[in-house]
Order: sequence, then structure tokens, then C-alpha cells
Amino acid sequence: IIDYKDPFSLFKDAALAVGEAKNKIASITIGWGQLGILWRKPYITIYIHKTRYSKVIFDNVDTFSICFFS
Repeated sequence: IIDYKDPFSLFKDAALAVGEAKNKIASITIGWGQLGILWRKPYITIYIHKTRYSKVIFDNVDTFSICFFS
């Protein structure tokens, strides 16, 4: 359950982004990003440096998953 009153509570521990494109799966630890509510819907933006191999995969996905760990 997401606590919308304190979205930063999600990042007390590690968070991963996982995506798949063309039968290649990439997962990266989220180091930079932002959370918010836009037009009454929650959103997350993650930033992947252009030199990361994972960027090639994430550039070709339609959706990705965010995994939060406790």
C-alpha cells in the first residue's frame, strides 16, 4: 500500500527498476528520480545515465516495473 501522505517512505530501502525489450531484461538500482501526483494520478520518473548498458534496453520498453524492498 502506498502512503500518499509520505511517498518518500517508499525509499527507506532499495528500489529497483526492471524492464524487458527484445528478450533482454535489465534491472537497475534507482539512484535518481522523482515521485509525485499529476492530474490526480501517481507517477514516478527515473533517470538512467546515457553510459549505462541498461539505458539501451529501457529506451525500447513500453512499460517497466518499480520494485520496493523493505
